[in-house]
Amino acid sequence: MSQDSPPVPDYGTRIGLGCALLILSPLIGAALALLQNANIEDAWVHCSGLAPEVANDIADTGQVWLGSLVLRAIGYSLCPPVGIIVGLWICRRRTRVVRVTVACALALVICALAFWGDYALNNGMTHGFYLPSLCPGGRPPWWPAWLPLRITGHR
Repeated sequence: MSQDSPPVPDYGTRIGLGCALLILSPLIGAALALLQNANIEDAWVHCSGLAPEVANDIADTGQVWLGSLVLRAIGYSLCPPVGIIVGLWICRRRTRVVRVTVACALALVICALAFWGDYALNNGMTHGFYLPSLCPGGRPPWWPAWLPLRITGHR
């Protein structure tokens, strides 16, 4: 006398994905915000030829401080959920593997676009301390020429 139990709905993966997203999004946002601050400071130091402390003091732009770090972390934390939600919505009639793959790829693309946009807008020292020999035209040498960049702070 075996009694079969009714099939259990597959809510576990949805709950697991939601919990993972809830935990990972702030961590991803904080990591990207810290990395962006380091990138901006590295550009200031390299392009001005000054020590990090001096470059930060001279820049005095408000682009790298605790408030901007928190705002960056919040903004970057919103990128993965937006990408995943939009990706799942776009592929709602596809298989689970396709939906998850597209959602993760879209989340990665949105994070990359937000990171690029933030750096492209906040890379320059406003007082014009970039040296043309180090950063010709205000463009750091590691920045690809084909990517747009708001060039500020060069003399």
